[in-house]
Amino acid sequence: VYEVLEQGFVDCTFLSPAELANFNLHDVVKNITTDVPGGLYAAGRATTLNRDPWNRFNTRENEGPLKAGRIMAAYVSFLYQQQADSDMIKAEKKGINILDGRRQFPRKIKRFYQRRSKIFPGILRRRI
Repeated sequence: VYEVLEQGFVDCTFLSPAELANFNLHDVVKNITTDVPGGLYAAGRATTLNRDPWNRFNTRENEGPLKAGRIMAAYVSFLYQQQADSDMIKAEKKGINILDGRRQFPRKIKRFYQRRSKIFPGILRRRI
């Protein structure tokens, strides 16, 4: 990502703000648009296990990975959000232009949620 942004092969990418530090992007990113729907961060993938080893566990043995996975997913998500917050502060200090997607694309974002709300009822709980 760093190289293609730096060399101008791509104009944009869709990443979490935490990737600014993870991929060292503070030096090549010029603009960040926040609050645009469509992304997903799923820490749970780190707690997966193949079916065969899982099936060798008894019910009590299955409890350990389930409990640990739940805690790990929550903690990793928390740490990831902390990193994102820190990276956004650093981005602002470095003069990276931060745009609010809700102000830039309000009708498109509202349409996005309205279409999804038919598939996933309750997605529009907060007012847009």
